[in-house]
Amino acid sequence: MTDSHHQDPTGSTTAALSGPAYRHVVMVTEAPFGVPATVLGRLATSDLHTVTYVPSPGRLAKGGVATDALEALGKDNDMRGKSRHPHEESELLQVWLTAHRTRYLIPVACQRTPRENLLHLVDLTKTSPTSLLFAVDHGFGDQLMTALAAVAPTLVDWPTPRSGSSASGHDTATDNASAHWYDTEPVLPVIEYWTFYATAKRQLTPQSFAPVHSLYCDTLSRTNHWLNDLALDGAEPDITLAYGCLKTLIQEQSTFDNVTVVIRAAQAAFHRAGWFLNVDERELRNGLIRFNPTASSPVLYNRLRAYRDPSRAATVALYLAGATPAAIRDVSLDDLAHWHQNSQHQVAGIHVPEAASPYLRANLLARANDAHKPDRQAFLGGERRVNLDIRQAARDLDLNIGDANLNETSTINARRVPKNMIKMEALR
Repeated sequence: MTDSHHQDPTGSTTAALSGPAYRHVVMVTEAPFGVPATVLGRLATSDLHTVTYVPSPGRLAKGGVATDALEALGKDNDMRGKSRHPHEESELLQVWLTAHRTRYLIPVACQRTPRENLLHLVDLTKTSPTSLLFAVDHGFGDQLMTALAAVAPTLVDWPTPRSGSSASGHDTATDNASAHWYDTEPVLPVIEYWTFYATAKRQLTPQSFAPVHSLYCDTLSRTNHWLNDLALDGAEPDITLAYGCLKTLIQEQSTFDNVTVVIRAAQAAFHRAGWFLNVDERELRNGLIRFNPTASSPVLYNRLRAYRDPSRAATVALYLAGATPAAIRDVSLDDLAHWHQNSQHQVAGIHVPEAASPYLRANLLARANDAHKPDRQAFLGGERRVNLDIRQAARDLDLNIGDANLNETSTINARRVPKNMIKMEALR
């Protein structure tokens, strides 16, 4: 095996596993006296570069061993799209390890695991870029080396987990951050437009108020100019024009607080022009609540790890990234292959974010394993399958995506602004 097999594709080699000592395909390490092997769980990384787990004694044969490892990667056995045959589990493990670019798979406290299961795991991972590090409790190292003699394991020193931050160097606080777009801004005062700006300035800290001031003033200026242009043309705003104005402003925003700011600024501008603009914000929120911000949080993509089926996970990943259902359905295997060679190549009309990449790689690998031709669609099942995958993901993974009637040419970022949310009345 060449060193290229052991390169860290993510650039996040852990301090504990760095160095030539851990560049073997199959390794065994023995815990020091008084140290349980399970402490290596600290080496696990949020990007799945390093994955640790305790093998289940009840999982037998290749299918059971693969299922065990798939669960360590986050796959949920109770989720839709699970495999129906054991050999599919075996194939999927190789696909997902490669797609996630998992560098180390570490079964810990595996001294009681049947020898056949350990050998199955070696066989299952041999076509992936993943190295195996079997970790056993103190006193079991020689025993495991003998059991695995057929695959020529290498006995390596016990890696010392790094305390503190995650081994990958990722900020765990960021990984655990809320994915809800309406939790990302300071709460604004619930008050009418004529005192909104002054109250917000008084209640918020200067740092929190600064973006509110900037957005409010910009919106007020834009709306004033638009209303002035109407007046110069001898026209007055009606309910249709007012709705169009608010819809444009709302669709530009990524949080509920920003929506509130632009509405209050627009109401102030209309008041200055002699119009009372009443907005039913409860109706507006009902229309917006099912939609994500303009850029989906990486945490949302991590939820897709629960899917075993690469096609389902990749479909939803593209939708989260901003692709339309129609564009997703038109993606070919050749499109995915070009993207795999050049990450700047667009798929379904969008640039694929890094957080979505593992799912597209998995789908490409799975379809390639099935020997499909390059011009074939990457996502089978036609219109119903793509739309159904997106709808079901909302329930399966608690994702705020889409509504009951997906529009073929609308992205996840489209905002549904109800037409009955506003009323107008002249002040003169």
